[in-house]
Amino acid sequence: MTRVRADDLSSVPGDSRPLRQEERRELHALRLRGPRREEWIRGRVAIRRAVARWLPQASSYRVHTEPSGAPSVVGVDCTISLSHDGRWFAVALAPTRDLRIGIDLCRRVHVNRLAPILRRFTRRGVQLDPVVQWAALECVLKMRGLGITALVGSDATVRRAGHRALVRGIGPDATLHVIDRPEFVVVWGSENSR
Repeated sequence: MTRVRADDLSSVPGDSRPLRQEERRELHALRLRGPRREEWIRGRVAIRRAVARWLPQASSYRVHTEPSGAPSVVGVDCTISLSHDGRWFAVALAPTRDLRIGIDLCRRVHVNRLAPILRRFTRRGVQLDPVVQWAALECVLKMRGLGITALVGSDATVRRAGHRALVRGIGPDATLHVIDRPEFVVVWGSENSR
């Protein structure tokens, strides 16, 4: 069962004290500065909190950054996905490596700039609320390890039915979960990795 949490980043410490030694070395090698550094640290702390809450038996693990930039957990059998936008973050965790998961959080303040982006990247343009559509497309891209260029000229479509979204045109159809809040939208999903 995949678990999801969305929260305010201010609830997570932005200094490197909670990081393990390997994570500090990774942070140093990345040479991140200012807000981007704090986001990276807070993301790792948020992942640690999710693992501690949802997999309390896990004791020896670390959060690692894959070459794609996505976080992963080493030393415990789980799959993780992280998204952040402004002061908000969302974490999805599945207690198995047999699933690919993706999560995207998008703030509603981006609504006006998303419509032209969607028209530029996909042949079908804007099909519904641009924030939901963007978050759904980003979620599928993360879940499948694809970059944004996978959307260029695609026939990707997003349809919404209540708290679900269906994405077609980026590989197999994907049915996703939608959490709609006044300030942001979170879309998450999972599929078998085999």
